[in-house]
Amino acid sequence: MRKLGDQRLTGRGFPIITFVDLYGKDCSAQASSLAEEVEPGVSAIWLGADDSRMHLSRKQVVALTNHLVEWLESGEFDSEVTK
Repeated sequence: MRKLGDQRLTGRGFPIITFVDLYGKDCSAQASSLAEEVEPGVSAIWLGADDSRMHLSRKQVVALTNHLVEWLESGEFDSEVTK
């Protein structure tokens, strides 16, 4: 499997992957500390350009992953969309 970028730990011990996007902008995917503040099994990640990251729940990551897989396979985010 091809890796997106280098993984390390943040100063607080959370895993982070750093990479550069198509336009040369610094980006990252980082585990959120949210998991420590809410019920067990609930977690989130920070994702995107370092100056404007999204905070996504596990449920949102699953949904986004489904759309991205569809896009990789068909060029569309949802093959059921009416054009």
